[in-house]
Amino acid sequence: MDVPPQGTISPHTYHYLFGLLAATGLRISEALALQCKDLVEDGLIVRNGKFGKQRLIALQPSTRQALEAYLALREKHAARGNDLFVTIRGRAPHKVRAHVVFVRLVPRDNQDERAASIKMRIATC
Repeated sequence: MDVPPQGTISPHTYHYLFGLLAATGLRISEALALQCKDLVEDGLIVRNGKFGKQRLIALQPSTRQALEAYLALREKHAARGNDLFVTIRGRAPHKVRAHVVFVRLVPRDNQDERAASIKMRIATC
């Protein structure tokens, strides 16, 4: 598997997905389960968190701006589907695919502590 094809929504999806994981500490399964309607004025609603719990994640202004920029890119690419993060198929990527993309984008010798932390969250959730 290669990294996502350029000129599609997919590279943007992974860029903003990994950024959200780093900024919020969400689990990969929580981030991939987000729907567009889960981005609300107060933050992000995580509907199926650990043990099926729902919670509200407050967002830093820069994180909110990044998500709004991603939504604008989604619209520009005419990405369909209700999932917040979508690939060219209009659905959220599978967490295994997200892990593969992350590993290919961040070679082992360039992984700092934060990248390793994100990798761990992707691999274990």
